[in-house]
Amino acid sequence: EEGPSLSQRLGALAPPQRFNALLDHIRRHTATILALPGLEAIDAHRGFMEQGLDSLTAVELRNRLSTSTGLTLPATTVFD
Repeated sequence: EEGPSLSQRLGALAPPQRFNALLDHIRRHTATILALPGLEAIDAHRGFMEQGLDSLTAVELRNRLSTSTGLTLPATTVFD
């Protein structure tokens, strides 16, 4: 059985904690796609392309985030 959804986890947090939890979620997926050891390897202050994402891995990240959030995200999400 799966644990609580991302939405449920975020909803259980105080607003200031939600940002960091969502940021960690995005960093974790990015690190996985880039085959990096963990979310700590992703610098939240640098752009995705600077950290090694290309157009194909950007689409993969968008797809993973769409699936994990339940949102329909535009193809340009990672570039915006």
